Amino acid sequence: MRLERLLALQHPYIHQCQHTGRINQENSLYFLSRYEETGSLARYLHAGVSLPVATIASIALQVAQALQYVHEQNLVHGYLRPENCLVVSPTAVQVSDFYHVFLTREAGIAPSLYTAPEQLQGTILSVSDQYALAVVICQLLACHLNARMIKTDNMQLQRRPVDLPLETILATLPTTIQQTLIRALSPSPAQRFPDILEFAYMLYAALGQGQPSGSLKALSAPGVVPTPPPFPAVQASNSGPLSALSPSSPGRYLGDLPKLRNQPQPSLQDTPSRLPGHTTEVSVVRWAPDGIHLASTGTDRRIMIWFARQRIGTPLGTINGHEATVNALSWSPDGRMLASAAEDASIRLWQIITTPSFQVHAGPGWWGHDGAITALEWSPQGGRLASGGRDQMLRLWDIQGNSQASWQAHSRGGITALAWSGNGQVLATGGADRQIYLWDVSSGARIGHFTAHTDEIRYLRWSPQGRLLASSAGKKDPQIQLWDVQEKRRLIAFSGHKREVVGLFWSADGNWLISVSADRIMRCWNTVQLSGASPGASIAMEGTPLTMDGTAATHLLALGTSDMLVLLQQLQS
Repeated sequence: MRLERLLALQHPYIHQCQHTGRINQENSLYFLSRYEETGSLARYLHAGVSLPVATIASIALQVAQALQYVHEQNLVHGYLRPENCLVVSPTAVQVSDFYHVFLTREAGIAPSLYTAPEQLQGTILSVSDQYALAVVICQLLACHLNARMIKTDNMQLQRRPVDLPLETILATLPTTIQQTLIRALSPSPAQRFPDILEFAYMLYAALGQGQPSGSLKALSAPGVVPTPPPFPAVQASNSGPLSALSPSSPGRYLGDLPKLRNQPQPSLQDTPSRLPGHTTEVSVVRWAPDGIHLASTGTDRRIMIWFARQRIGTPLGTINGHEATVNALSWSPDGRMLASAAEDASIRLWQIITTPSFQVHAGPGWWGHDGAITALEWSPQGGRLASGGRDQMLRLWDIQGNSQASWQAHSRGGITALAWSGNGQVLATGGADRQIYLWDVSSGARIGHFTAHTDEIRYLRWSPQGRLLASSAGKKDPQIQLWDVQEKRRLIAFSGHKREVVGLFWSADGNWLISVSADRIMRCWNTVQLSGASPGASIAMEGTPLTMDGTAATHLLALGTSDMLVLLQQLQS
């Protein structure tokens, strides 16, 4: 009966077992399936082939979809290896050898690098497959980075990538990818991701691939087959090991991913999710870098932390500490710290721990401004914070709360918005005086000045490439201004909103600027084709938004509304 369940498994990423039976003379089982000439991922690993990052991300997603489907049938693979991840087409892998779980319960399991710790104790869980998949992905990433690592002086990296210890591989990866894999590789099953599809979803985003199309639930269902970049061919020689690969690019280092071009106009998917919890209007929302943790606050002085998966938001906890309305929130680049600033003239840092349980550790308050702090941003490198207030002062702080520099940046009304450039060398500030200034952070010198708005500056957003700056203002000025920072000139004024703009968000490729207004309309502006000034395509929103923040990691918009709700809205191209 158990073997019949193997034959019943039907999924695009499962290599189907076509027949099974017993050889009576030897009392042995046999399994019959189609031969795949290309072989498995093991060929790529042992040949040291460098697969592109997009292909590795797709492999993780395809294998996870297959295993999620199996887990929903109350089955576990229990023996995932590169050898049973078969390359069945130029763009697809299929998982085979699901029979191992039936055999190992009787014969025990042979320990290997892919064996989860609990399996050595005789326990096989669905998260055991997550552990094995994380090991496979680590090895694929090691091959991808091998060309770069081999040039270093670290002799430990001179070995074949497939033979490197996991600790060595993880140490070479960017922080977001490293953290995702470390969680999946946790010795404790309870500390891994709740299911394997969530792990693959987070890894897909961490690898810079944005968000998989379709819902998480749909991704585990048969028939959903995204198309990854083609696998490079691996040539086998007549004698000896596999050769390198047929002519193809070796792939890029993870920190230098190619940008997407000609991306279709973003649109909204389905209706928003409504997250209640605040007792007053929600005036600030900010995404953590991982795109799944969100902070929100309002005039109730409380800061709420949410976990968001797709459009499903779960409250993790509430932070109290400020004695007045919180005006600004900013996450550190590694997502471990949240900074807040308030009308009480204080800045506070909160250490956020989300696993295995939600915890907050509060640091002492920082004081320096004379009056309310209205703008706060963490530097891209994470070593400094910039703050601006109604006292007209721009202040730079280190992470211990020591003031590094300060100067008067605006006149009457003070600073109302600020934003770091991507390289952390320039600060853009906007004020109640309707002016936008650019500052050299190292010297404090003003290096640019833009003026066009007719109300106080509310939002400043740099484009992903760092050349363009978008700005919006208050109730008297619903226009969006687009500036060329390099040439110090205005490119265009986007007109179309009837009320003030409450949020700006760039698409990952910089081709589109998304705006949300108090008129309940979201508009998408093409920043490549600037001929004409016609209104961007509009999308009706639900409720009256007061603030908006978007995340490129998971393509989610978060909106704070006047009716005390946080709305989560899914973006798609």
